[in-house]
Amino acid sequence: MAKPDVHIVNVVKIGNREYLVDAGYAALFTEPVPLDLPDKYIVPLGRDQYVLQPRDPDNVSTMELYRQGVLKHGYRINPMPRKIDDFQQVISDSFKEDATFMNSLLLTRFIDDHFVVVHNLKMIKYAGSVINDYQAHTIGELASMIDQWFGIPEKLVYEVLKDLHFFKDAWTGE
Repeated sequence: MAKPDVHIVNVVKIGNREYLVDAGYAALFTEPVPLDLPDKYIVPLGRDQYVLQPRDPDNVSTMELYRQGVLKHGYRINPMPRKIDDFQQVISDSFKEDATFMNSLLLTRFIDDHFVVVHNLKMIKYAGSVINDYQAHTIGELASMIDQWFGIPEKLVYEVLKDLHFFKDAWTGE
């Protein structure tokens, strides 16, 4: 993240190896990612690539998100253990009126042979090498598509999203 200490991940030690377990990055990490690899570890996901860079001399790994080959986002994996209380201010700040996820929408669903991403009013369905883009023009259209693709009732989606402005990019916060 552009700011340090704003994203929480798990580093799990099994035997003498450490693995990244990140369930909150909207990425298809279907298995723990080893942190001790000498070369970058790439997880391809449609137009995106998640790249775990090898540890630097300070024992810090970096996860990077590339969208169509352009670095969009990333975070450093601080090897120092932390407690959830250390993130209290970050959690509180995430609910402020100008916070990224109060001004953007990001949903991802992984299903056996395909996955779907909703980013603000744009929806993308990936099935193998086939990529289909959809653009909603109203909150009603978006609510209908989320109902269809995610199984979240349209009325509920509409009620939640009706006041969202969709101003910010979920990965850059801009």
